[in-house]
Amino acid sequence: MEMYKGLIFSMDKKSAVVATPQNAIYKINRNKTMYIGKEIVFSDKDIIDYRYYLKRYSVAAACLFLVLSVAFSIKLNFNKSFLGMKEFAYISMDINPSVEFTIDKTQRVLKVEPLNSDAEEIIAHEKFKGLALEDAIVKVYAICEDRGIVDAESKVSLLISGSANPDNDDYKKDNSVADDIIDDILQDLKENILKTSDKEPEIVVFRIIPEARAKAFENDISPSKYALYSEIKRQGEEISINEMKKSSVEELLSIYNDINKDIESSTKPVFITPEPTDAGDNISPSPTVTPTPVEIETPTPSVAQTPTPLVTPTVHLPVFTQNTSTNTPIPTVLATPSPTPTPTPTPISTPRPTYTPTPTPTPIPTDKPMPTKISFGTGLRGEYFDNIDLTNFKLTRVDKTIDFFWGIKSPADEIRDDETYSVRWTGKIRPFHSEEYTFHIVRDNGVRLWIDNKLIINKWDNETSFDDTGKIVLEAGKYYDIKLEYFNNIGNGIVKLEWSSKSTEKSVVPSVCLYPSEAKSYESNLPGNGFGLAYEYFEEDNLTNFKEKGIDSVIDFNWGVGSPSKSISKDQTYSIRWRGYIQAPYDEDYVFYVTYDDGASLWIGRQLLVDKWNVSEINTVKTKAIPLKAGEKVELLLLYHNNGLAGQIKLEWESPSIKRSVVPKNCLYPW
Repeated sequence: MEMYKGLIFSMDKKSAVVATPQNAIYKINRNKTMYIGKEIVFSDKDIIDYRYYLKRYSVAAACLFLVLSVAFSIKLNFNKSFLGMKEFAYISMDINPSVEFTIDKTQRVLKVEPLNSDAEEIIAHEKFKGLALEDAIVKVYAICEDRGIVDAESKVSLLISGSANPDNDDYKKDNSVADDIIDDILQDLKENILKTSDKEPEIVVFRIIPEARAKAFENDISPSKYALYSEIKRQGEEISINEMKKSSVEELLSIYNDINKDIESSTKPVFITPEPTDAGDNISPSPTVTPTPVEIETPTPSVAQTPTPLVTPTVHLPVFTQNTSTNTPIPTVLATPSPTPTPTPTPISTPRPTYTPTPTPTPIPTDKPMPTKISFGTGLRGEYFDNIDLTNFKLTRVDKTIDFFWGIKSPADEIRDDETYSVRWTGKIRPFHSEEYTFHIVRDNGVRLWIDNKLIINKWDNETSFDDTGKIVLEAGKYYDIKLEYFNNIGNGIVKLEWSSKSTEKSVVPSVCLYPSEAKSYESNLPGNGFGLAYEYFEEDNLTNFKEKGIDSVIDFNWGVGSPSKSISKDQTYSIRWRGYIQAPYDEDYVFYVTYDDGASLWIGRQLLVDKWNVSEINTVKTKAIPLKAGEKVELLLLYHNNGLAGQIKLEWESPSIKRSVVPKNCLYPW
């Protein structure tokens, strides 16, 4: 049994595509330990198809060897540097599935842990390591929505908490600095999620001290839920740990909102320390925790005194923080002062003056706002054509991502299995960050990419490439037009769209950032219920050596240097006969156009209109005008042959009422 070593550069649900240093590409069975970029060893038994290979171009082979050499080197260095990263903080997220991300100081995910059974299902076989924190959270939500765990039509509530790693050197050196960084992370996270959402979801964020996180795990509850539990208890609501465990995030936030129904939510994070709770809840209070409510106001240069609380119907936010001068956490309440004249109290000092509110107008009381859903993208609209020039339309669908390795197979059942097809993807793209993005395309063969109506990648050729790039500056949360066109001429069909930026590692553009365009009709509005012409395929260029027959809906093919069917083994030598009837929709004169490479003949009503059989050329012939009666079916015979290089045939018509266009299937009837 022969063994191979290679690097994974593409995967789908059941298979992975592996490139080896020997310039070979194999499609193998996927297992749960695989991820893109992983170096693996596999055997003959793992290989699904030996025919996955690079095209026979020496330049392409050399490029692959260079790519693999660089990839293996980068992978080795990446693993070494990644292992050296330190766990800076833990970010817990609850939507009902609960997960916790361990991040470094740059907000890159080091690992993700499920905190309940639902979470185990959604993160299985998914890659999060190395993602930006915000991208990872959006990815979790998108998976929940795709699997029906989260109802896309119902309200959305997100509960997020952050806690420093007490063993991290930064925290040991100055815990207040580490806490400030986490405050900023939580605040930016909330603002960015709101910015990239069509509607405002309900998001509550907490920063908790390490002891509170430990208490949460002691009681088998997520840190975010424990933080919310502590806040609800602090405000006098009776709720036990067991009740907390059984309640959903929406139910808990409903309790929280009912308690604070006269208080508007703030954009600032809530900071939580562990509190003493009922003995029945099995939470052992820390002996250093002594809750003492006081008031904090904006600091002034005067000497510290006992502050006088402002009694006004203003917005206020409960804030729990840790006094850095002692070991005793001091629960405090932050009040937003009214703009009306009041005595200016002298406050006690606070280690975070940046989170002290500035005076704001007294808000007008309103009903409790109802949270709305986050609107994530679902992918791009794909229009699939059964030739290489985007003209013989076959189907449309929404593709979640552009990451395909069709190999030598057809991309869809409606498209012939002849290795010649093209696709146009259109829609909108909405980035996470305001910065310059680099778009990357892996392809075999041609691609063109427009972002914001700017052509940033133009590689409309027959080559193979592992990283064509284009750059453009984008603004976070803004929708931009995107169009990607692709064709495959012969051999493997490969196309992948990735992006990278200062804040985004190179990765496939996720579906949550892609919004499909509306489907457009390619069907003719002309009357008729036809469905195409009967065809006969021959493996010689003189209508001999019959291979197969069937129905073609329209005559609009560009096979390039491939063959029109798997039944024809000769790529550049074949012939075809189409027979049937044509039904004109109007009483008028019609002109026909036949585009061919190499030769063609056309009869309509047993009248020879095009006689270009004994030629070898690329040409379009316009016939003389012939009268046709509306609704009358007239015999049609079209012959075509190719005897070298590219193959192409197209049948169009034109009349006073019809612009020049491909004769539609509803006007064609087979014999």
